[in-house]
Amino acid sequence: MATTGELLFYKCMTPKYLEGFVSDLIDGGSDDIELKINPSGTEYKRLLHIPLLPQCFSYKGRENLTIAINVAAVGPKPSFYDPLSVCISDRDMAMGIQLRDPSEYTDPKLGPYMSMYGKDGFSLSEVDNQPSAEHEKNFQYETWRRWPQMFNMRIKPSPGSEQPWGLCSSSVNGGISLSFTYPNSLRVYNALDLVLYRYKSTESYTITMIEVSIYNDAPDQKPS
Repeated sequence: MATTGELLFYKCMTPKYLEGFVSDLIDGGSDDIELKINPSGTEYKRLLHIPLLPQCFSYKGRENLTIAINVAAVGPKPSFYDPLSVCISDRDMAMGIQLRDPSEYTDPKLGPYMSMYGKDGFSLSEVDNQPSAEHEKNFQYETWRRWPQMFNMRIKPSPGSEQPWGLCSSSVNGGISLSFTYPNSLRVYNALDLVLYRYKSTESYTITMIEVSIYNDAPDQKPS
């Protein structure tokens, strides 16, 4: 039996490290400060594919995982910030968060982040992209237009009897956290990878850091 609360994986990924995983078909570049990915490819094209836990990893007693992802991203100049999807994949399906353009923060049907779910591949297909019900219900940031540059995400891809769940938070409007659910669990025993997808083929991205931690949750406690 695995130790409760066990840290299974940790990596702070710098621009130079990330550059090694950028698709050969994408015209990108990096230095010690920024990874720059230029417009290229098709809609929902996969930008990065980074293995985290291999298929041979023993998941016995480790079925209830929590994945923490922190992304630092700088929006391109002069004013537009292209939606970026940050996902976890079992090499079949992928689930995660889509970071939206600040011009869409004022739309109650979109918001600063949306869920992202679909079939993994060179491009994400069978896309299920939904706003948070909390955003639609508590929409109160009609004038916010600033890109926060740091996003903190939590994903539970296969939480036993519960529905797969995700959350994203940032400093938008002084601090906004939105949660999401996903239609199906990932088969974590297949493998777990970090995958990033573009939205439109015309979009560019600048990433300064991605930090990933994978935890095995402590067992559920019964109410006293």
